[in-house]
Amino acid sequence: GKYEDMTLSRHRQGTPQEILKYLMEEHDLRQVDLVPLVGQKSHLSAFLGGKRGLSKAACIRLGRCFHVSPTLFFSCFSDEVRKGA
Repeated sequence: GKYEDMTLSRHRQGTPQEILKYLMEEHDLRQVDLVPLVGQKSHLSAFLGGKRGLSKAACIRLGRCFHVSPTLFFSCFSDEVRKGA
C-alpha cells in the first residue's frame, strides 16, 4: 500500500543489507526463512554482515519475494557492479 511504499522509499538510500534487514523485520522473517532464496545460510550471513554480495539470481528471487526491485540488493561486491552494469 501507500504507507509501505513511502516507508520503503525512505530506506532505498540505505545499504542493500539495511534494506534486506528492514524487509525481514517488516515481514517477520528470520535468516533461515530466506536461505531457499539465497542458496546457503553462510552466503546470507556474509551478505548481511557486509562481507560479500549476492548473486544476480538471489537478488531477483529476493525482489520477487518482497515485491521490490532486485537492484535494491545489489552491493559493491556483486558481479553486476563490478562489471559496471
